[in-house]
Amino acid sequence: MEPLSITLDAMLVALFGGVVALDRRSAFQVMVSQPLVCVPLLGLVFGYLELAFGVAVLLQLIWMSSVLFGANVPPNDTLASVIISGILFLYANSFGEPSGALICIAILLGVPLSLVGKRFDIRLDRANLDLA
Repeated sequence: MEPLSITLDAMLVALFGGVVALDRRSAFQVMVSQPLVCVPLLGLVFGYLELAFGVAVLLQLIWMSSVLFGANVPPNDTLASVIISGILFLYANSFGEPSGALICIAILLGVPLSLVGKRFDIRLDRANLDLA
């Protein structure tokens, strides 16, 4: 696969993640940002719907108890889910269907990114309070 094609696919994943992340706190809030919805949508874009549903179920189970309400800031499951699924779909485009071990490695490496997203959410909330 060409580097330009991989770059365009990565940009597509980033754009998709940005649009879906709006649903998390800023706009709409119709639960499109949940892993069970956003991962299959991204899988549909890349043509890996079966893989997407398998990964989405696992990711939804990981973050099932993280609920956004009041002052509670849960880990950013949307960020981690889009990154994990994006890695797997980009791999599938380049090398073929990922094995179960590779899916586990992607999840284990991607889950800590939800805590990074949580820190960004907290900083964003503080910046919005300063503006208000």
